[in-house]
Amino acid sequence: VIDAIDPNKDVDGFHPKNVDSLVHGTGTIISPLHQGILRLISQTPLHLHGAHSVIIANSEIFAKPLAYLLTKAGTYVDTVRSEEVKGSALKSADIVIIAIGHKNLLKAEMIKDGAVIIDVGTNKDPDGKVHGDVDRASFLNRNVFLTPVPGGVGPMTIAQLLWNVFTLTEQQTTPLV
Repeated sequence: VIDAIDPNKDVDGFHPKNVDSLVHGTGTIISPLHQGILRLISQTPLHLHGAHSVIIANSEIFAKPLAYLLTKAGTYVDTVRSEEVKGSALKSADIVIIAIGHKNLLKAEMIKDGAVIIDVGTNKDPDGKVHGDVDRASFLNRNVFLTPVPGGVGPMTIAQLLWNVFTLTEQQTTPLV
């Protein structure tokens, strides 16, 4: 379905042509999800240049462009899959971005104080309550920046999606003279 979208009208930024051109440094269309994540990180006191980022994801279409954007911003990036989380070196990460779809996978003892944690995961209980991939309760007395689920990455993604609609429309519209 994504391949059928005109890459010039791909406001989500997931068309393979747009992803490929982005990771090769020639693209201008960035996924609203990735823009939102970067915007959330920018609201913390953390400086990206020289930081260590860990992306926990099972999706290349999510992880690859994000790794490129974080690397371009000056961070050292590790990408791990869900089954590698227990053995990964999260303790040294300044930024952890998790998008697995596994409720409470990330625990406080895995993360250092002062880290920025972006929880992109969405998990629904049988009663309809939504949770992220981070065990929020384990972080209660920890000094970290942690996005809420719901209410964190989602609203920021929507705002950035609207920005992409505006930007792409502006690029494709002939000015009225």
